[in-house]
Amino acid sequence: MFVYFIVSGHHISTPSPHRGPAPRQRQNIPLWQFIKELLKQADKFGDCVKWLDRSRGVFKVEDSSRLAKEWGLRKNRPKMNYDKLSRSIRQYYRKGIIKKTEQSKRLVYQFCTPYL
Repeated sequence: MFVYFIVSGHHISTPSPHRGPAPRQRQNIPLWQFIKELLKQADKFGDCVKWLDRSRGVFKVEDSSRLAKEWGLRKNRPKMNYDKLSRSIRQYYRKGIIKKTEQSKRLVYQFCTPYL
């Protein structure tokens, strides 16, 4: 972006200190960190995702559609849905970040020890 000045009838351009829109610093957050962010804000997102046992890292997705919508907003992916989001969660099983609980209840997950 350039700022133009007219000096004695001549156009002079200089680079502007503003370089366009500010980068979205929080956009590159991994899904598991985003979920933890929401869990910390129970007053705002408690109807979306909530802790069942914080000390063990067990949480439940209360509203899968809203969780997907919030994740889509954060990642600038308007077509995000829970099917796509849950695929990412399942990939965390192999990475040892999130796992299903021993009871394997629907929409109940547990953060693995290093990620608590």
